[in-house]
Amino acid sequence: RSPMSFFDTTPVGRITARLAYDTEIIDGLFVQKALTVMASFFWLLSGLTVVLSVVPIVAIAMVPCAIVYSIVHMMYVRAGVQMQRLYAQSVSPLVSHIEESLAGGATVRAFGETERFRARLSSLNDDAAMAFTSFIGVGRWLAL
Repeated sequence: RSPMSFFDTTPVGRITARLAYDTEIIDGLFVQKALTVMASFFWLLSGLTVVLSVVPIVAIAMVPCAIVYSIVHMMYVRAGVQMQRLYAQSVSPLVSHIEESLAGGATVRAFGETERFRARLSSLNDDAAMAFTSFIGVGRWLAL
């Protein structure tokens, strides 16, 4: 439903990266995350049941802890969305560069521009890795 101008102005790498990432999420990560959430929920529920049955007074301390955790979680969600967006934006030029290099590999070698393309690939890869590391770091921060 996008106008044709969208495909004229949006780099091919960005579209390809977006489709590949969406497919990866649907095929693998969604199922894995859903199972992890279910397992964690039941572990939490069983742990709370045991603790509250043994020491019911702990319920009083759990309320402020839950409030603080909710606030921290909201901060994480905002930061996590931004980091994921940065990662997606950094992968797009990388995918585009790889596709262009593969399509025009003979021309790149013929004009002796191999080293320049290699340096550009390294730079784009570093940018994507830095964004991915930041995204993962935000998730680890919440896990503390």
